[in-house]
This record gives sequence, C-alpha cells and structure tokens, in this order.
Amino acid sequence: MKFPFKCLDEFLSSGFDFTPKEELLKQRFKLINSILGLIILTAGLLAATSFFGIYQDINKFQSITTSLYVVFMILIILFLRRSKSNYNVALIALMITSLIMFGTTLYHVSIDHSRILWFAPTVLTMFVLGGKRLGYITYFSSMFIILSIHFMPNRPQDFTHLEIAETIFSLSFIALISGMVIDRFVQETETLVERVEEEVQKNRQKDEELLRNSKLAQMGELLSIISHQWKQPLSTISMYTADSIIGLEMGDHPSKEDQKNIYHAIDKQVKFLSKTMDDFRHFYNPNKALKHIYMPHVIEQAIEILTPELKKSNITVHTGFHYNLPLHSYPNEITQAILILLKNAKDAHDENKKTHPKRIHISGYQQKGLWIIEVRDNAGGIHPDDLPHIFKQFFTTKDNKKGTGLGLYLCKTIVEESCRGKIEVERIEDGTLFRLSIPSQK
Repeated sequence: MKFPFKCLDEFLSSGFDFTPKEELLKQRFKLINSILGLIILTAGLLAATSFFGIYQDINKFQSITTSLYVVFMILIILFLRRSKSNYNVALIALMITSLIMFGTTLYHVSIDHSRILWFAPTVLTMFVLGGKRLGYITYFSSMFIILSIHFMPNRPQDFTHLEIAETIFSLSFIALISGMVIDRFVQETETLVERVEEEVQKNRQKDEELLRNSKLAQMGELLSIISHQWKQPLSTISMYTADSIIGLEMGDHPSKEDQKNIYHAIDKQVKFLSKTMDDFRHFYNPNKALKHIYMPHVIEQAIEILTPELKKSNITVHTGFHYNLPLHSYPNEITQAILILLKNAKDAHDENKKTHPKRIHISGYQQKGLWIIEVRDNAGGIHPDDLPHIFKQFFTTKDNKKGTGLGLYLCKTIVEESCRGKIEVERIEDGTLFRLSIPSQK
C-alpha cells in the first residue's frame, strides 16, 4: 500500500521537497495538483463519452473544447514540475484557460444557471490558491464575460436581467466570503510558520551555545590530559639535565658517546612534547572541510590522546579493524566522539572498582556503505532504566561534581548532525556497547 500513496504524494507535491518555511506553498501545490487532476479526470471522461456517443448532452464543439481544456491542464501540471517558482505562472494560466473555456462554451450554447455557475469554482479556486488579489481579478473577469455575452446584440436573450443579477450576487457573495476567509487563513498560517521558524532558530542557537560550552569543557579535560602526558617527558629531561650539571660540578668528564646518548634521549622527549601539541592543534582546527580519511587512523589518534589516563587506571584497549577503506567525513569530530566514549568507559571502570581486568574493545568494519564502529567495555553496564535517557541533555549517572550530562549528548550531536550518522547503545553481558554508523559524505 505504500507504493501508490508515495506516488500520489509525489504527484501532489510536484516532486519537490519543501522546507518548514514553505509549508503554505506546499499545501497550495498539493491543492492545485489535486484540482488539476480532478479537472483532467472529469473533463477527460466527459469528452471521451461524448466522442463515443455515450453522453449526448454536449455537441461536437463542446467536446473539442473540453478536450483542449484537458490538454492545457496536463501542460500546466508538467510546467509546475519544472520549478517551484513556476507556481504563480501556472496559477494564472489555469485562471485564463478556465475563463476562456467557460466563456467560449457560454457563447455557443444557451445560457442557464448551471453553465453560469461554472465560474463560481474558478473564482473560489483563485481565492484559495492565489489570495485576494488574484481572486478578485478572477471575479471581475467572470462578471465581464457573463455580462458581455448576455448583452451581445446578435445573441438571443435566453437569460433575463433578473437571473443575471442573481448570478452576479451569488458570485459576489462567494468572492466576499472567500476573500475574508482566505485572507484570515493565510495570515494565521504565515504567523504560525514564522513562530515555528523562530522556535527552531532559538533551539538551534541554544544547541550551538551548548555545543560551544561542551567543547570548552572537553578542552579543559583534554588540557589536563596534556598536562599529565607532559609530566613524564619533562621529568625525564629534568633528570638528564640535573645529572649533567652534577657531573660537571664534580669534575666528571662523560665520553662523547655518553653525551650523544643524553642529547638523543632529551631530543626524543622534546619531539614527543611537540607531537602532543601538534595532535591537539589539528584536533581543534575549526576547518570543517570534508577530508579523505582512514577510520583506523582516526580511532588510533583518539586512543593515543587518552592513553596516559587509561594506563593510570590500568585499562587495556584492544582494537580490531576490517576492510580498511577510506571515506569522506570530519576526522576531528569523529575523534572527539570516540574520546567521549573512551572517557565514559574509563570513568565507568573507575566507579566500578572491580578487581577483574579492565578492558575497552574498539572494532570497526564496513557494512552497506557505512563504517560501523563499536566501543564496548566490561565496566558493569548502564542500568536499564537509564538507557532511554542516556543521550539527553544534562542527564548523567555520575556524581554531580564529576558529570555534566553533556558528553553523550554532544557525542550524539556530532555523529548524527555533523557526520550524518547514527549512534546506538545497548547493554551487554558485563558492560555497555556503543555502535556508531558513519556514512561517507561527498
């Protein structure tokens, strides 16, 4: 049943996608296509039955006119599908074609109430689809056509002045009521759309502000990681320098080979410090351009950043990757998402305080054009009642001093909005499993 409904929706919307701001235009597109489809169905059936002699209340001229009307309606539908901006032109074409068709038909047949009231749905349609301006243009054009045909000197007067006045009054009443109702409806709809857009914009600004604050909080945590990562190299450099100074003061004369070894050791530590700064400088680069990346390299970078913290907590990280194919995405964002998951797993292990070996396992593989990343731990798992809320803002299972409730919300925002992917969480036997699905963007 989905297929016909999908085709119908595609026909009514002329195959276009509409933004929330274009909700009113979307409804007008659906309505005009519905009217055009109904006209084609009704007029086409009428012309076909007349052509085959099934319906004989209309003559040959009316049958030809009706057929041409159907052809014009089909052309208008095709014209509408070319661009959203064609809507007004298509609406004017519908109005002119309908007025000409009704006027021509009235001129060649006797005038009666039913034929004069053909103009009523056209007037009403123009009010609904084009607003008051086009509605009143259609109304006055209809009056001009009816009066012109009625007062033609060479045409039989088969319709009295009183009946013409009644018809004009009916159309005037339709025009007045339609104008008032449609104007009110359009104003309320546009106001509602503006309010919705304002709320969406406010929520977007709040999310952006929250994202900035979260990144600052993450930066603070990562700076503490840098500080911890620098302690050992700086201590080693200090030790080599102090030994050299003490040796000189005591009159020791180290060989050239010993001096070279000391210099090489210090140089190695300095390069490590420099590499650490380069890693974080690239990590916070605001450049949002898509990059050609290898997922294992991005994940290994996140692990390397957090390695000192993980070693301090005696946590072992295992990795396993299959089908190392590249993709286009944002490496810094993915690194940050993996860092958040690693940090959460590390905190869960610290809070668990169990004596069993602490492990985090990260695996990656490709499936149906997606890079699937699974981060699992054996830290005891998340309580089932907390799982539905785990990605919500400000929700945390940690102590208030340790958790802000922004980490996993930020992770979900990065994966689903920046990377256009998906993140899922589930309990496993002895811990928690997070699954990220990242598509390649081109």
